Amino acid sequence: MGHPIVYGVVGMHPLYAHHLDLTMELNIRRCISHPKVKGVGEIGLDYSSTLRPSDDSQIYAFVQQLSIAREKNLPVVVHSRNSFIQTMEILCQELPNDHKLCWRQFDYGS
Repeated sequence: MGHPIVYGVVGMHPLYAHHLDLTMELNIRRCISHPKVKGVGEIGLDYSSTLRPSDDSQIYAFVQQLSIAREKNLPVVVHSRNSFIQTMEILCQELPNDHKLCWRQFDYGS
């Protein structure tokens, strides 16, 4: 992020949610403290593959990272595949109504 107009977001994609532990959460928090990091993402739920982490591990990682975003008042970049209702329920439970977010990935058919 050495370019003056390049900024980033930091988060754990749902397909890697099973790797979220205290060390990883501390690394995310450390990275988010960088002045050029402007959001938390791409985070959410992805139920599109049979080769995915458990739903519980994805939900846990999503909620933990939403908590960080809420605490730091950072926008969220949302990833949601085949999980729209549950993603919305979690967002409504964990974030205030005026929290900024970008819906980055979704796939709900045509």
